[in-house]
Amino acid sequence: MRKFANPIIPSSPMHNAYDPYVLLHNGYYYHCYDGVDGVYVSKAERLQDIGNVEPCLVYAYQQSGALHSWYAPELYFLDGVWYIYGSPDIGNGVHSMSVLMNTDPEPITPFTNMGHIQNLGGGWSLDGTVFMHEGKNYFIWSSGRKLHISLLNKPWELADEGRVIGELEYEFEKRSGLIMEGPAVLQKDGRVYLVYSCNDSMTDDYALGIMTLTGNDPTSKASWTKHPYPVFEKTEDIFGPGHCSFTKVWDDGEWKDYVVYHANLTSCTGWCGRSAWAQEVFYDKDGFPVLGTPQF
Repeated sequence: MRKFANPIIPSSPMHNAYDPYVLLHNGYYYHCYDGVDGVYVSKAERLQDIGNVEPCLVYAYQQSGALHSWYAPELYFLDGVWYIYGSPDIGNGVHSMSVLMNTDPEPITPFTNMGHIQNLGGGWSLDGTVFMHEGKNYFIWSSGRKLHISLLNKPWELADEGRVIGELEYEFEKRSGLIMEGPAVLQKDGRVYLVYSCNDSMTDDYALGIMTLTGNDPTSKASWTKHPYPVFEKTEDIFGPGHCSFTKVWDDGEWKDYVVYHANLTSCTGWCGRSAWAQEVFYDKDGFPVLGTPQF
């Protein structure tokens, strides 16, 4: 049973609460986010405290040659090295996936910019996420309206330019803008679920959809089955829930899956009112994730 109240990070210009990404590593929760002056990582012993601890600036925008506005950074520990994947402005307002690296034991010291992810190709790319399946690392990202996937040869290099595995199809995905973004992978009992955000994130209709890996090859669109309804959407009191990540909380003697997402307390406040929220993920008799509705 959840023992804290939402939102866990109120909307604030000092501690960004949108596109929340939380990683549980060695008993600590790490919250990685894009701030006004750079990329930050905060470290807390409890999930509900990630917005109450002093954050660490790990990549400063004012340094020489720095790329700015790293949309939706995500933190990973791969083969003993820390990486942050994000989508900085590479010029003319175009955002493209790049990677930061840190070889220190803790990811709260400065990261080095490794540059644009190799083999990604041109054009918009954002909201990249990494997941391991059957011993291989995969990278999933959005081009704005589609989701793409490729194997990771190295943490900074894709095997190829990727294949499309997700496109807009259903009514709930196209209520306010043609956008498909924010992929986040949830794995449970050998099953792989890909949760994504759809509709314009500035609107109340921002919501979460889900795809299930039902085939053997994650890089094939035919291996993914998209469910024709949202798994998470607005209520009468909470608006625009979306762009989530998944973590775990030790509760009542077991690890439970939690979704961390952003949402607005006031209708029509767009990007200005987003707070970070968290709640438990449940599963039905078939093992399918049940996110329910946004809760205080």
